Amino acid sequence: MLKKRIKTTTLIKKVLKKKANRYEKLILLKRAFAHSGLLISAFLILIILLTVIIIIAGDEAGSDDLTAGFVNRQAFPESVLRWEPYVRAEAEINDIPHAVDYLLVIIMLETRGEYERWPDIMQSSESLGLLPNTITCPFESIAQGVFYFASGYKQFPEHDLLNILQAYNFGHGFLSYTEPTYDFETAVSFSRRMSNGVRVTYTNPIAVGINGGWRYNFGNMFYTKLAREFLIASHDGIWTIPVRPGFVITSPFGWRLHPITGIYHFHNGIDFINPGVSDAPIFAAASGTVVFSGWAGGYGNHIIIQHDETTFSAYAHNRVNLVRRGDEVEMGDVIAIMGTTGNSTGVHLHFEISLNSTTGWYGQVDPASIIIGLRE
Repeated sequence: MLKKRIKTTTLIKKVLKKKANRYEKLILLKRAFAHSGLLISAFLILIILLTVIIIIAGDEAGSDDLTAGFVNRQAFPESVLRWEPYVRAEAEINDIPHAVDYLLVIIMLETRGEYERWPDIMQSSESLGLLPNTITCPFESIAQGVFYFASGYKQFPEHDLLNILQAYNFGHGFLSYTEPTYDFETAVSFSRRMSNGVRVTYTNPIAVGINGGWRYNFGNMFYTKLAREFLIASHDGIWTIPVRPGFVITSPFGWRLHPITGIYHFHNGIDFINPGVSDAPIFAAASGTVVFSGWAGGYGNHIIIQHDETTFSAYAHNRVNLVRRGDEVEMGDVIAIMGTTGNSTGVHLHFEISLNSTTGWYGQVDPASIIIGLRE
């Protein structure tokens, strides 16, 4: 780790020679910010601006920007977006570069990035056991906030990132309480339990629409619901339907009577058939990397494709899989033949899309909300 005794002039020289790492660049910017209230020379201002440009340009040139599209940046004020270079640097230090967009959402929800009013822009003081707003430097707030988010993610890697978001507000005890997939009712239950059922008025429109305008007096049980207002599917608009034209949807996403057990059950995908087509091909719905191809219990022959750090598609009950783990596929490639393996009552494709996931086994959303050709 860089030690503070390194002179600022030394850091500036390393930046100009393109020998500084991202952490050193961040340190220099922190120092520049710390002295921004002083009368500084035009030369130093120029160097600081140059440093910012180098950091941003370096990040753009050296990153695949895997999370581009997860946040609706048009919904964010500049007061939030200006912190992205620092958030990205801290996320990389903490090995969670794929979570940058989620961290920006936290800044939006907590303070809108308005450090002039709330220097603790991620409201991370409490994660250190301190009173709210004890941290008085936005860079320290980001460093602690990102570290706290990352520690929850690393301790519970099987949980989807929406759960980690909710735990940022509730504390990590929530991650031991909930299942890996985020569920609003579980958040309500946890808040009710921790508050002993005490309610307080909460007039946010989301709360008003759900319960008339209240929440339990522990954290904010609506935190992730608020966050989801800023999260969008990264592949929205560039998916293809995974079966041939002429398909019929035999079971949509949502609650249904299970065709085998007869129990009311949540169906976390869409079922397709291609009437009259023998050996119907199954296509990759978007480009990506095959991360699973094999037998998966009730899914039968199953394939999972990863499209970016937190977006996956899955294809179940295949007669035969035509791709293996590690294969790179393009949108529209034939990856399997439709079948009836596993828990199935007939030849069909069970298709899933998972967002905010890290494995593709959870975080399923309605594919009809993503793929244009399936929308009503």
